[in-house]
Amino acid sequence: MDYVDVVLRLPLEDGACDILKKALDIKRWSTSALSSASGVEWARIERILAMGDPTPEELAGLAGTLGLRIEPLLAIQAGWRPGPRTLPWLGICGFATPFLDWTVNSFVVWDPDEGTAGVVDTGTDASPMLEFLEARGLGVSHIFLTHGHSDHVSRLQAVRERYPNAEVWHGVEEQVLCTDGRVVRAGMEAAIGRIRVRVLETPGHTPGSLTFWASGWPEESAGVAFVGDLVFAGSIGRPSHSYELLQQSLHEGILRLPGETLLGCGHGPYTTVAEELEGNPVVNALL
Repeated sequence: MDYVDVVLRLPLEDGACDILKKALDIKRWSTSALSSASGVEWARIERILAMGDPTPEELAGLAGTLGLRIEPLLAIQAGWRPGPRTLPWLGICGFATPFLDWTVNSFVVWDPDEGTAGVVDTGTDASPMLEFLEARGLGVSHIFLTHGHSDHVSRLQAVRERYPNAEVWHGVEEQVLCTDGRVVRAGMEAAIGRIRVRVLETPGHTPGSLTFWASGWPEESAGVAFVGDLVFAGSIGRPSHSYELLQQSLHEGILRLPGETLLGCGHGPYTTVAEELEGNPVVNALL
């Protein structure tokens, strides 16, 4: 059976007005406060956030008031998305499973020459992933959990039942429905055949959020970083724990990886470090 990596064609997780809402939350501003600061009428702001219909001039004014980068936000409103791509090497496949009105991503990373795989998060339905693993005859040595939110880990037991000897790696303070998992720290590495998966501690979305940076395919040098809900194409995850820590994790961690590093996000399509440095309104913003 042929499998298409559905993450390649997912829409952006956040549109321009979703990003405005996140910025409001981060600044702890009401729409009345935004109206006073921007000069845009309160009723108009309420409509913009509800209907997603700002004019370019309104969007630029609100973005500037909130401290967002204006040009990237205008580009998202005009239809920007990460460049079209095919995955340049064999050994990664993404799955998108339903979560409320959206989808959540999970991934399989493997060494094609050795038949060994790791799973990154489980999504809300592990069936497509498990079918993929079985069809390719892959064994699973590790289950890597980016954080403990239910949409990312709710099918952990289903994966463990199929692969009971797989090690579960997760961050400190993360509730992952697993009493015998391994709490891992920055710099630790797992071997998936020739592939090396390195742990980066990237708190902010949750206290113990992790990124798993996989590299070692002969066809590439930078690899792929599975970032969970730290960053999305053109946006960031909700800083449920700490916006300051999330920005630190971004600017001192993920965005220092090589520009061609692929980012496998918890929601939305793949992107790269270079694309986010250029096209993400929240990166280097002044919130």
